[in-house]
Amino acid sequence: MQEYILFLDSGVGGVSIFKKAISNLPQHNYIYFADNKFAPYGNKSKRALRQHLYKLIKKLTSIYNIKIVVLACNTATVSCIDYLRKKFDMIFVGCEPNIKSAIKYTKNKVLVLATDLTIKQSKVLQKYNFSNVILSNQKELAKLIDDNIGDIEKIKRQVYFYVQKYLNKNIDAVVLGCTHYVFIKYILQDIFVGAKFFDSSQGVVNRLKFMIRVSNVKPCQNPTQIVINSKDDMPFNQQIKKLVKSL
Repeated sequence: MQEYILFLDSGVGGVSIFKKAISNLPQHNYIYFADNKFAPYGNKSKRALRQHLYKLIKKLTSIYNIKIVVLACNTATVSCIDYLRKKFDMIFVGCEPNIKSAIKYTKNKVLVLATDLTIKQSKVLQKYNFSNVILSNQKELAKLIDDNIGDIEKIKRQVYFYVQKYLNKNIDAVVLGCTHYVFIKYILQDIFVGAKFFDSSQGVVNRLKFMIRVSNVKPCQNPTQIVINSKDDMPFNQQIKKLVKSL
């Protein structure tokens, strides 16, 4: 029976990590599951998200031989990964905001863009919540990206509205604390000119590579990549496949 690595996110956010995994570790079978029916994760309670992900992963593992689950979502990681590790006998790889690198980079202002649940639950953000760190609760940004991924101009107009209050804060570094935000990085770069940007994608792929090795997940001669979403929305699947090719 073929072994799979599952990438799980509420929408298109995890695609950037998914693409890096395929590029760096091409000889494995992958499933990308976009849980757009339950999106956005960031506005759910921790309990509701835990119960939902438990049922979802249980269903997927009854269909596919999944060896590793990558929670390609900061919110799902900080709220659920410890809980899910106790519930399932499999490997979970998560992602958290890369604030550690940003803090090392500058002693000046660091802006962390993340969902409400990530800011409340992330132990990493709590650890590095220094006086120079601005935690920006973005309740609607991930959904905006999911709903308009094919209309960048619309996203661009809205993004400025969400972050304009930080323009005079002398931001030196911006932490993309939600995997969705990688898709608007170039928009944010035009807003926060000169700031250095940090995301967690490479760290997640490095961790996945290590876990594949230690858990002996077998490579394939003809690897496959399956894309699914919880709304059974075929155009959305096609949009994800298009994004994977374009990155």
